[in-house]
Amino acid sequence: MPPPRSLKARPKGVKRPVPASPELVAILRAHVAEFGAAEDGRLFRSQRGNRLAPVSYESVWRRAREHVLTAAQLATPLAQRPYDLRHACLSLWLNGGVPAANVAARAGHSVAMLQSTYAHCIDGDDEIMNRRIDAALGAPPTPVAERAEQSAAPLPHPRARVPRSFREYRRMITHSGSRRHTREAPEEGPDAGGDGSGQVDEPSPGQDVRRLHSAG
Repeated sequence: MPPPRSLKARPKGVKRPVPASPELVAILRAHVAEFGAAEDGRLFRSQRGNRLAPVSYESVWRRAREHVLTAAQLATPLAQRPYDLRHACLSLWLNGGVPAANVAARAGHSVAMLQSTYAHCIDGDDEIMNRRIDAALGAPPTPVAERAEQSAAPLPHPRARVPRSFREYRRMITHSGSRRHTREAPEEGPDAGGDGSGQVDEPSPGQDVRRLHSAG
């Protein structure tokens, strides 16, 4: 039996831990419970306990493709080799939103190599990033149709700057109005101000304007 091969592009004896999802762990445990493992710990081996040769599973893989693919798909390189499942897996993770650094660590790639190889496989990435940016900024979720209308609509004109004097005038009107409405009404009587009805005379807006100019 030939000795086990080292991991690609790594010195002999170097090990790389590979995280596994709970679903994969359950599948592997069921496989080990039914078929056991080789003496050296390998999970998949031939009936004699030797290393699996490609010829052992190529015919099974070919029949599987014929069973699930259409005639047009069979004429393409789609899933032509079992190794193609690796590419499909990494593309699925990236499209599912798994961060590139995590995908690269599980695949044994660098992030740069992963992005250069699989960047063309990511669909709808701009829309996903827009939603995440909106969520990070605390913006409420926007329906897809409304987002499309907003992206197609022209940008509104910038709001004109309010003159400082007018803002001060509005602030003074609001402040003085709140004081007038919260002031207690004078008691009725000959010595009380007003007309004896309990009402407080409020100055007209013109008086407020004159008061503002006199204060300036």
